Amino acid sequence: MATVPIPDFPPKVEQSLTKLVDGILAAKKRDPVADTSALEREIDALVYRLYGLTAEEIKVVEGK
Repeated sequence: MATVPIPDFPPKVEQSLTKLVDGILAAKKRDPVADTSALEREIDALVYRLYGLTAEEIKVVEGK
């Protein structure tokens, strides 16, 4: 089984991720079928930056 390293990240990034996740949870609580794709894309972008992924690597992750 492969392991995925978890990068250290600054508290500001943690706050940003928390805010985005809280936004998704709040939207889904109000409306279970709410479109949260914009918030999810923001989370994806933060994670890609944390791991230092290139545009080509992001395409692979996203299946493009």
